[in-house]
Amino acid sequence: MESCRPWPPFRGALMPIPSAQYSLILIVCFTTFARGQAVLDQSLAGTTPGNIIEYGGAPGTAAQTFTDGITGLFRGFDLRLNGPYGVTPGPAEGNIVVAVRNVANGVPTREDSLPIASLTVPVSDLPVNILTTPWVWTHFSLGANAFPVTSGEVLALSICNQSPQGVNGQSGTGNGFGIMGTTGPLYTGGNGFEGFYGGDWTPATFFNSPYQFDFQTYVLPQAVPEPSSMVSIFLLITPLLISRRRRNASPT
Repeated sequence: MESCRPWPPFRGALMPIPSAQYSLILIVCFTTFARGQAVLDQSLAGTTPGNIIEYGGAPGTAAQTFTDGITGLFRGFDLRLNGPYGVTPGPAEGNIVVAVRNVANGVPTREDSLPIASLTVPVSDLPVNILTTPWVWTHFSLGANAFPVTSGEVLALSICNQSPQGVNGQSGTGNGFGIMGTTGPLYTGGNGFEGFYGGDWTPATFFNSPYQFDFQTYVLPQAVPEPSSMVSIFLLITPLLISRRRRNASPT
């Protein structure tokens, strides 16, 4: 009678697992590692009230650089952004384009270059501000355009107005947006910028003081298996391997 086959040494191959059981293991593993929600990463919420820059009467754009602090999936961001702004706001026409951009030598890529991800939003979807309206956060979710980021990576958020009067993405007259920011305390992981569509960025200022735009970023942290999850996977796999071993060890 043939003796029982020895358990393969560690350096050898594991026993084959039937495809149905293998698929079940993959499903459990995927569920374990895919769980989680995006968390707040970087943030600047200025404490100085009334520091508002309005981009509407001239072709202007705004950007804020930041240093990512979490390795994972960049899912979205918040801006304290309003549509038509002023004592008598103009009509809410056209769109704005918000984007996430690469940064080179501390400066965002230009508005006329390809971003990492972007969203086109109707100005009518933004809150209207008549100077007495509280400034609230507007959230921009990247959805399927979410992308991986690494802790320490420097990126930028940019905003560009596209009103009916604008040309090639430039702002039009009277249909701009207002964005809340601060002259201090400033965010140490980046800087504020402003510019014109198709032109270079320049440091943002407010009455000759350095100016940064309020923002918040959200990242889904890179999946790390919890100890309890690893135990669950082990308990699932072990009976399958033992069952397979017993079948292979049966006399022929």
